[in-house]
Amino acid sequence: MRLVVSGYYGFGNAGDEAILSAMVADLRRLDPRLELVVISGDPAETSRRHRVRAIGRGLVEAIRGLLRSDGLVSGGGGLLQDRTSTRSLVYYAGLMLLAVALRRPVYVYAQGIGPVEGRVARAVAGLALRLATYVSVRDQGSLDAARSLGAGDVEVTADPAIGLGPPASRTARTRPTILVAVRPAPRWVQIEDAFVAALRRLGESHGLVFVAMHPAQDGPLATRLAARVGPYAIVADYADLEALMGHIGSAELVIGMRLHALILAATAGVPFVAVSYDPKVDAFAAAVRQPVAGSVNGSLDADALVRVVRSQLRANPDGYRASVAELALRARRPADAIVAAVRLRASTKS
Repeated sequence: MRLVVSGYYGFGNAGDEAILSAMVADLRRLDPRLELVVISGDPAETSRRHRVRAIGRGLVEAIRGLLRSDGLVSGGGGLLQDRTSTRSLVYYAGLMLLAVALRRPVYVYAQGIGPVEGRVARAVAGLALRLATYVSVRDQGSLDAARSLGAGDVEVTADPAIGLGPPASRTARTRPTILVAVRPAPRWVQIEDAFVAALRRLGESHGLVFVAMHPAQDGPLATRLAARVGPYAIVADYADLEALMGHIGSAELVIGMRLHALILAATAGVPFVAVSYDPKVDAFAAAVRQPVAGSVNGSLDADALVRVVRSQLRANPDGYRASVAELALRARRPADAIVAAVRLRASTKS
């Protein structure tokens, strides 16, 4: 059996690579013989890192891949949304409609859906979801968005990356560390001074390690902030997902804007404090009982951030870990449903 997998893969975004790694592991756990062909911006790198076949993102390659497959897996991540761009949404929804046209089933894997606001975007995304064989989403907000687009049966699961588990090894540190994962946002300038002031105070007792989850986007901001915070702040390099997880796992706490920095902290059992830029961050923090200390779309108070971080460092982690374990179990449901559907389809053919 062979499945084509589409998503934002091969672009150096650690969050999306974590999603793919988890999806591959869960699907292969159920059927080690299952062949996965990933549509990627860098097929050679995706093939090397994830030990899968990979093809480019062009139409001809997609058609060839789908014709030789038993279906399309669309996801995870936030593929069906037009906040980033309508073009991106049309691409991913278009792949789903192409698969349907080629009589291949479409399986939506724990996607984060929405917002979808444009008229054309809503029409294309809605049609793709209605024609899909199986649809799962990662949170309640995505369920609401999918239903507003006319989707039928939708299963609420969890982001695949929550099932990755703790890192195999943790980076050695000479002093207690707080890891910081930021990303650019239109209103970042409104909170930067307060954010820096809070980190300077936290740096009196902890080393501060910045990581760029998507280096092309986050790297310049992380470098500038580390320079402003002072000599106890560094920007960590990492070669792959395992090394990134080692950095996160070695921290006492993560301060993060990037959703998957928070998810990887959760998988490692490391408490976090979120700074929100999107409702998906608030939703995940609420799901695992971790605080949101401010927002780039609202305000951030330096004293409040320091207070919340120090409270988190003293907090009992039992409720947090129980919530993470529950989400990790839920994150496996799409793989179970997809493999069962593919096997059923194969048996009816034979």
